[in-house]
Amino acid sequence: MARHFELVHSKETEVSKYLIYPKKSKERRDGFKEIIRVGDFYHNCNVLATNKGELILIRRPTENEINFIEVKDYGPCPNCLGFLLKKHIWHHLKFICKEKLPLVDSNSKHVIAESNAIMADIYGFGFTKDFTDAILSTFKSDDVGSICQSDILIMKFGAMQFEKFGKTQNELIRQTMRQLVRLTIALREISKNSSLSLSDFLVPEKFDFIIQATKSISMSPYSDETCRPDFHTPSLALKLGYALKKCISIERGTALRSGNMKRNRSLLSFLHLMNMEWTIRISSNALSTLHRRKINATELLPLTNDLVKVSKYIDESILATKLELEGNRSNATWTKLATLVLARIILFNKRRSGEAARMKMSDYISRPSWKEHNTEEIKFSLTPIEQKLAEHLV
Repeated sequence: MARHFELVHSKETEVSKYLIYPKKSKERRDGFKEIIRVGDFYHNCNVLATNKGELILIRRPTENEINFIEVKDYGPCPNCLGFLLKKHIWHHLKFICKEKLPLVDSNSKHVIAESNAIMADIYGFGFTKDFTDAILSTFKSDDVGSICQSDILIMKFGAMQFEKFGKTQNELIRQTMRQLVRLTIALREISKNSSLSLSDFLVPEKFDFIIQATKSISMSPYSDETCRPDFHTPSLALKLGYALKKCISIERGTALRSGNMKRNRSLLSFLHLMNMEWTIRISSNALSTLHRRKINATELLPLTNDLVKVSKYIDESILATKLELEGNRSNATWTKLATLVLARIILFNKRRSGEAARMKMSDYISRPSWKEHNTEEIKFSLTPIEQKLAEHLV
């Protein structure tokens, strides 16, 4: 490959800057290795986009992998861009990867998400109709909504999250996109340029703008010089850090597929700054604020009389709404009844509301029978009251 670069591509910028080094030197060898790695990555992206050709992997797949593993199960290492099974990326980063870039901690559980983010727009800039209908079309016609529907990077981020969660977390996706827009608006005010997009600020020279904008929308003014800086919305600052890293990975994928190595190096430098300074300047104080609030929070336990009153009200409302639905079948009445039933189930189980909300009718219908599946050991381990309850409750 080195001879091929020298004979065929010697006039290209990315090759010529390494040809000035002596043959067999480390700088020349590492430079050509980077070009080969990006070339393999670009080839693999074309294979996935056109569904034609063969993937170039870090190691040859086993016969079992060839027969039973699909192409979508492979992804690039966020550091070296070599393709391998996504479930093995963490091991590769920790023990094998020789590219010590400041991108992902090898022990992080988010390495697969980082890999997916690099491949986010592999199928082009088009967004699915489901994403457009469920997310983009629901934004209000204000400044935040218009930027959400026009900033390509923020839309790509939303599309990636929608592909991950489907229609189960629409509000979460919209909320995260709005947070990125609020950051973008703050950045425009600081830079005094209203035409810049979020991707324009992902350069090392404007990293301090990112820090300043994050503080402006989430940090409180210093009230006491003897205390650590306080955030009025500490969770917003933490979420922006996670979202920005996803956006950087999306931008890297776009830059690499277009052959823009200068942009890729700029993004890696920006990420290096984040890894060095974000914890000190943002997340440590945000976590400190959350910890102080948790210690000082007052926990009020509900009174029995209040629980009885709420339960009685919901039961009476369910019966009244059921009779109303039998007489007048309307969507509003049906929605009201469904809401009341869900509230009653949540109150009865005393669990997280999302657990009951995501339960399907098919799960309830196919539930196992307690009387058929219980054992004597389990039955005798219960108290007499629990045994009585188990006979009547599902």
